[in-house]
Amino acid sequence: MLGLFFPRLCLGCQQGLVPGEQHVCLHCLEGLHRPDLSSLTDNAVARKLWGRLPLNGAVCLWDFAAGSQVQRIIHQMKYNHHPKACRYLGRQLGRLCQSVSPGGAVPWDAVAFVPMHRRKYYQRGYNQAELLAQGVAETLGLPILQAVQKHLHTGSQTRLSRAARWRNVQAAFSLRPKAETLAGKRVLMVDDVLTTGATIEGAAKPLLQAGVHQIGIAVLASVV
Repeated sequence: MLGLFFPRLCLGCQQGLVPGEQHVCLHCLEGLHRPDLSSLTDNAVARKLWGRLPLNGAVCLWDFAAGSQVQRIIHQMKYNHHPKACRYLGRQLGRLCQSVSPGGAVPWDAVAFVPMHRRKYYQRGYNQAELLAQGVAETLGLPILQAVQKHLHTGSQTRLSRAARWRNVQAAFSLRPKAETLAGKRVLMVDDVLTTGATIEGAAKPLLQAGVHQIGIAVLASVV
């Protein structure tokens, strides 16, 4: 009866999930393109941030293209109230971090996430990046930081150019009052989609100013 009124549907194709499938069906998963992560520090995701952050690794679950199944999955996750799917996909991202780290020992001490302005948070009800980070931190056995806040509402970055994205977020993030001690830490920053890297760069800036030694990047998808 529960399945009749509240069917479990795939975030990608909206078909019913069978027992054993969670949030995304096996058929959709098999069709999603994964980037080459043979190197934690030299891959397509890491290259976007070279020279911009003291990067010690970058991980991405899928490649992102407009109109793709990946875009549909992330749109459903963000805008159609799927917090459990965020945590589930965060755990998959955490397992990927483990699998590509040399010897399975991840080079980070804590997990952080790109924060959301409170206005957007109240509209949506949750920050998908925070829930993804919870799944990552749970899988890696690392503490999750609540150190960064977004104090300026910048609106959507979707249709902005690279230069406009960078200008839009440069002063949008700051440390929270009474933030955790960060000096010397290696922090893994989590977000849903990496486009130009401007948002993650802006969110990482307060951490670096507070003494964070290195930054890692973990995203569900990166625009190709």
